[in-house]
Amino acid sequence: MIRAINVVDYGIGNLFSVRRAIEVAWGKNLTISGETKDIISSDLLILPGVGAFGNAIAELHKKDLIHPIKQHAEKGKPILGICLGMQLLATSSEEFGNNSGLNLIPGAVRQIPKLSNNHQPLRIPFIGWAKQEINNQIHSPEFLKNINNKEMYTIHSFEFKTTSSDHLLANYKYGGHKITSIVGNENITGVQFHPEKSGKFGLSFLNEYISTIQ
Repeated sequence: MIRAINVVDYGIGNLFSVRRAIEVAWGKNLTISGETKDIISSDLLILPGVGAFGNAIAELHKKDLIHPIKQHAEKGKPILGICLGMQLLATSSEEFGNNSGLNLIPGAVRQIPKLSNNHQPLRIPFIGWAKQEINNQIHSPEFLKNINNKEMYTIHSFEFKTTSSDHLLANYKYGGHKITSIVGNENITGVQFHPEKSGKFGLSFLNEYISTIQ
């Protein structure tokens, strides 16, 4: 049972809007903390983030948060990465140089294609409402059962390319390309969209996620 949720505070991310959305969806108070003891003792970690991958991973190192986050994951406890927080779950990133990630879901963060399938320029970053397409509804986690075809607010220039297709749970289409939207590996989940900015569907996703991982 999820009794304690902690939003990881490492100096990068819209912490309070994420906190508010989760509290509305969950119905209880949670903590915002970058303290090792709060990360280790929590039942669920939320890893938010906005900005550049390199800056974010550097802050996690600076605050000595890499080990406690991995320790939390190794215990089989769930982690939800949101936007940049999702990308930090990857093995590496090519954003503004090569940077190592948390490697909780094997894969690399790479730039979204600049041209459509028809060779027309695409606006980067992608900013807007992305319709979620679940890859395999039969074998998807239960918390994704109602998200198919729902539009979620998304903004990003780089996407998470998973090493294994089993870890790619959902995508959206942009310029004819399938862009990664949701990734998952056992107790680790990442969403490229912002559930806290996606209205009732975002809150519904958070509620179903928290309810079904207990």
